[in-house]
Amino acid sequence: MKRNFFALLAIVVVFGACTTQSEETTTTDFTISLEESTTLTKLPALQSFVLGTTETHWLLIGGRINGFHGLGGADESFPDKEANKHIYAYDWSANKLDSISVDALPETLRKQYTSTNMQHFQEGKYLYINGGYGEIDPDSDSPEWQTYNTLSRVDVEMLVSAITTNDEIALSSAIVYDESGFVKATGGELYRMPNKEFYLVLGQNFEGKYNSSDTTGYTQTYLDSVHVFKVNETSSSISVDKTSVRYISDNYVDSKTNFRRRDLVVVPAVVDAQGTVNLSIYGGVFTSPIGTFYPGFLPFRNPIYLDGSQKGYQVDSSYIQTSNIYAAPTVLMYSKESNTMHTTILGGMGVDTVKLQDQFTQKILKIKRELTTAVTSESLNANSMPGYLGAEADFIVAPAAKDLLFNDSYGIYDFDKIKTGEKVLLGYFYGGIKSNAYNWNVTTNPTVPISTVYEVYITKE
Repeated sequence: MKRNFFALLAIVVVFGACTTQSEETTTTDFTISLEESTTLTKLPALQSFVLGTTETHWLLIGGRINGFHGLGGADESFPDKEANKHIYAYDWSANKLDSISVDALPETLRKQYTSTNMQHFQEGKYLYINGGYGEIDPDSDSPEWQTYNTLSRVDVEMLVSAITTNDEIALSSAIVYDESGFVKATGGELYRMPNKEFYLVLGQNFEGKYNSSDTTGYTQTYLDSVHVFKVNETSSSISVDKTSVRYISDNYVDSKTNFRRRDLVVVPAVVDAQGTVNLSIYGGVFTSPIGTFYPGFLPFRNPIYLDGSQKGYQVDSSYIQTSNIYAAPTVLMYSKESNTMHTTILGGMGVDTVKLQDQFTQKILKIKRELTTAVTSESLNANSMPGYLGAEADFIVAPAAKDLLFNDSYGIYDFDKIKTGEKVLLGYFYGGIKSNAYNWNVTTNPTVPISTVYEVYITKE
């Protein structure tokens, strides 16, 4: 889960009429439901953060302490004053929160770790973090904003210990880092694949002050590709292996490419009956304003499946995603019995109407990919979200549900292990942006980050 960035501009998510496999029905294979936790109550209100976990703690880095940024409002430039400047360690079993200031970090990390929309992935005890967008030199007369080129590796257990004991020396010792233009990105996703290659999936490089009314004050460059690389690492160092870098892309120009995406849903997915894992890319914004392949400033609605072939990917033009196109938490399940991959997106942004400014959604979208026939379809969950929630939030596997996992490394549940008719706790939904209505407004309906944790249940039918 992962997770988330710039506003959906003036037209945000505008869905035209189309043919789709959408089935609005309550008769489904399973139903997801959310219930507010009464025990996990002492977390900070954050959105667009980095999440790491140990057996006892959730580690929270970066992100924003304000809601969705305004278009023409005071929030539009991502001011430093509303950046998260603490690293949190939350003991979920004791409902206890500890924190330490990022000021204890080296300057390079201090800047990156207050940014928003860093890409991240945890493998074992290590949490890998790259990029992010934030303000530098906020106290100067001419502050600047940039996308960071830092790749860091966090020893999660060591960092949690440093926070809980307020040990600033151990804090710095828990993190190693490298700087490389190849990892300079924000609003994408980062995964480490089974062959140890990192996939930095899409996103953008945004330089300068974000201002929707003055496009001369910044540059915005989409990656238009998946950046693939390996790292050289020891217990005390990490660096990008420059000899390993390569790209996955359709190699079209920015105005035509299917890879011009950010703030999207990228999920690990089983891709064959042998249990091989690759990545699926759903939604994302925006099509090019000068595009001829797609109309400009619309979300992408055909998924990209990374498949490990010589080409590296396939675009599924037969499936048209109708909602939940923005970065939001996901529940992932695979059934070996039916050779089917289930991806469930919890809220976020994007609804299937043609009205302007229809942004936040309460829908829970269930995407089913039948691997034997290579057919993808969707349906709406019987229950909706308990509010306009999900954008820039995260999902955490419940410790009690780990026995239900098909693939522990990528958080994919074994659908066949879930008992029919029982209500089963799968995990927790935390943080993100809350809106009071689908059509937020910076003045009349401002949005806020939330600290609420929801328990996520499945009932298999």
